[in-house]
Amino acid sequence: MKKHIGAKKIVCAIMIVVLILLSAPVIVYRNQIATLSSVKKIDDYPIYLMDYKGTYWFDDYMKTNGSDDDEDLIRFLENKLTYGLISNTGNIEERPNAMCTCFVCKNENGEILYCRNLEESVYCPSVVVITHDGTYQTIGTSFLLEAPKNATFLTKNTTMLWEPYFTADGMNEAGLAISYLSVPYSIVPANDNAPCLTSDQICRLVLNEASTVDEAVMLFDTFKLNASMFETNSACHFLIADKSGNMAVVEIHDGKVDVVEPIHDNYMTVTNFYLNDDTSSGTGQARYNFVEDALAAKNGVMTVDEALDLLASVNDPFIHAEWSCVYNLTTGEMYIMPHAQRENTHAIEVPW
Repeated sequence: MKKHIGAKKIVCAIMIVVLILLSAPVIVYRNQIATLSSVKKIDDYPIYLMDYKGTYWFDDYMKTNGSDDDEDLIRFLENKLTYGLISNTGNIEERPNAMCTCFVCKNENGEILYCRNLEESVYCPSVVVITHDGTYQTIGTSFLLEAPKNATFLTKNTTMLWEPYFTADGMNEAGLAISYLSVPYSIVPANDNAPCLTSDQICRLVLNEASTVDEAVMLFDTFKLNASMFETNSACHFLIADKSGNMAVVEIHDGKVDVVEPIHDNYMTVTNFYLNDDTSSGTGQARYNFVEDALAAKNGVMTVDEALDLLASVNDPFIHAEWSCVYNLTTGEMYIMPHAQRENTHAIEVPW
């Protein structure tokens, strides 16, 4: 009888060990599993929505030297987000330049609308990413990252965990919004002891840590620019606005950081040429004038529908809108429209 009881105890102990071993990955990867489980397609273009659970280690990334190329970034993301157990087998696909049209205006209730077209000549599916890490919760749009063709099944799925590091535009719970727009490369200020960031990661830093335009501008002294921006002979400037109605464009130009104030009291337009440059080097002047004329005709006041209509009607013979967003910085609402398709506009529920 005692032998019987002893055998049962051994079997129970073995079962407990097996259960622990089986449950350990679930415990360790619980946030990653919850994040990937939250992904849903909200438009067939496609556009996906993802609620990012837990940390994505951006504070740790800022304590490193950042990344001078994609390989450095991938190595960091593999080690932090999947604890080094899941490895990518090649580089992520090259990200396009953001040839964009953006403007800030007010609606009929005096609320601040931040309006953004991301325009490209190539197909760019996107992911709306909600995050709860950092000082502020955020919502923003990223390029959908596609793993290399020879990647494993796990890698193809876990690549979406990297999305916060590829933020093209967004808004945080403090009512601050930012996006980047491509401009020709210019000499950048030296900041050798600072982490190295891409434009996507600059947007991520600002959304995580700034509540006002002034706070966002101060962050531009805390990093240097990633070398990959130089290789493509392009840089970016950044349109930033907050719910108080403050707005500005930050341009890294001629070896310094310039802050360009709006020329109108209640609206501002930005495309792909330098605003603080006598030569206006860059592109998008026709798009800029088109939007400026439309805003002037409305005294800088538009409904959400009118703002979306304006974004959808911006035309350029060489590019098209991949996605368009309207962020209400006063109320925290977000709308996204794929490929200038007004009938497919989606209102996104923001969790704050």
